[in-house]
Amino acid sequence: MSPRQTDKAAADQWLGLGADLISFGRAFIANPDLVERLCQELPIAPHDEST
Repeated sequence: MSPRQTDKAAADQWLGLGADLISFGRAFIANPDLVERLCQELPIAPHDEST
């Protein structure tokens, strides 16, 4: 079973429901520039399980 990945759409949905904190975990490790990618609506690079 693969873990659920949080993307911008999912984060926006949770924020709309009143969430105070969103965890990106593996997406952040694979994208050190994640904040910039989300702000500019750029694609998020997939994480690599082997690394």
